[in-house]
Amino acid sequence: MATSILGCGEAGAPGSGGTGGSGGDDSTFPCTEDGIRAAVEAGGGPNTFLCDGPTTVVTDASIQIDDDVILDGEGELTIDGAGDHRVFIIGQLGVVPPDAIRVELHDMTITGGFAALPEAGGGGILSAADLTIVGCTIRNNQGPTGSAIDALGDLAIEASTIADNDGGWAIKHSGLSLSIEDSTISRNNGGGMFLSSVRGNIFSTTVSGNVASAALGGGGINNAGDLAIQGSVITDNQAERGGGIWNTGDLWLGWTTISGNRAVEGGGIYNADPHNPDGPVSNIGLLRLLSSTVSGNMAERGGGIYTAGLWQRITNSTLSGNTADAGGGIAMAGTREGPSTLTLANTTMTSNAAAEGDAIWATGESPELRFVGTIVEGACANGPGTTSWVSNGSNIESPGDTCGFTDPNDQVSLEPNAVNLGPLSDNGGFTETHLPGQGSAAIDGMLSEDCSLSLAEPLQDQRLVNRPVGSACDVGSVEVE
Repeated sequence: MATSILGCGEAGAPGSGGTGGSGGDDSTFPCTEDGIRAAVEAGGGPNTFLCDGPTTVVTDASIQIDDDVILDGEGELTIDGAGDHRVFIIGQLGVVPPDAIRVELHDMTITGGFAALPEAGGGGILSAADLTIVGCTIRNNQGPTGSAIDALGDLAIEASTIADNDGGWAIKHSGLSLSIEDSTISRNNGGGMFLSSVRGNIFSTTVSGNVASAALGGGGINNAGDLAIQGSVITDNQAERGGGIWNTGDLWLGWTTISGNRAVEGGGIYNADPHNPDGPVSNIGLLRLLSSTVSGNMAERGGGIYTAGLWQRITNSTLSGNTADAGGGIAMAGTREGPSTLTLANTTMTSNAAAEGDAIWATGESPELRFVGTIVEGACANGPGTTSWVSNGSNIESPGDTCGFTDPNDQVSLEPNAVNLGPLSDNGGFTETHLPGQGSAAIDGMLSEDCSLSLAEPLQDQRLVNRPVGSACDVGSVEVE
């Protein structure tokens, strides 16, 4: 993959400190607008600048980059568009496929960029090339979409902060490959990211405090492509739908926390769009949640998750302390496009609250929920429509019997002290969990065949502890050691 951060250290490649592009050896340029333009013209790099301490360079016009180059601000350089124009335009717009040039921006601040309709977005950066951003801060830019970055080509962001931008989503990516690692996307007005990437990966990144406008779903992330999120935190974002994430593509989340987000529907996650019942199928809404925690989110429907996709699976995960009018933990809506199925395997649902279905509320055309090895503390409830509740065995419901747990090895109508879950806390692993206490009915509560059915090899819990410990697997997301 051209944008791989790991590949930047190869001899002779951009980022290696050797010869790169058309400019030859690394060079140093004046810390001025003319110096920046000369560094771009020279190409190659890393090209650095003779800044006498922290220096802000206010540009008279956008800086156009049309060839391979690495620009390194060494933590001293701020480039300011003064609220008048984009800071960088990279590659030739309208070229399909995007330009094959490779550009890297290192250790600089990009601010004061501006773009407005009917032009494209990208107040800070508009890129139609292969762009890598390392150790940069991109803040206080403005644009209709991609207020910080509008990328049509490959995009890699590492150890950077994208914050306090205004307009449409701070990052808009519609290219082939996206990689975001060890970065912070925060406090952007208009939303954090809109991604329609063919291959997208977000790792060890915090997406927080972003607010999407009423017309734009997904306060933190709006995904319409193929996206994997791992080891990240999505917190305190807001939107009308999908306070944390709105997904209409293929979304996989692993070892990630989605907490404290707010929306009308889908406080934490909103999956797919059932609001056009007479139109064509416009999205697939594939959602897979693995070893993750969805907690403390709030919405009118689906405090933790609102889902209406065709296929969803939640495995080894925790849904805790979410609130809503309907579906405190999960609200599920069946769709006319075809069977809508949600499977919960070795998942713990507890302390969620709602007027209807404090754990789960289901409505619409024949949604189907399947459970195996799952703890539901709270109630399951039906809205309008016909819902299928299917037990594949070894589930626990407390305090009632509302989720259709009819398998002989299910345990229903248990008192909360019989389940005896501890508070949401750090019990090891990447995310917080509820640890079953001594004597809990969850301990060794699964038949061996149910345990094998619920999880792929190797058998592990939410914290990556191998299952089983003892004679059988434990019910829920945590295996007690």
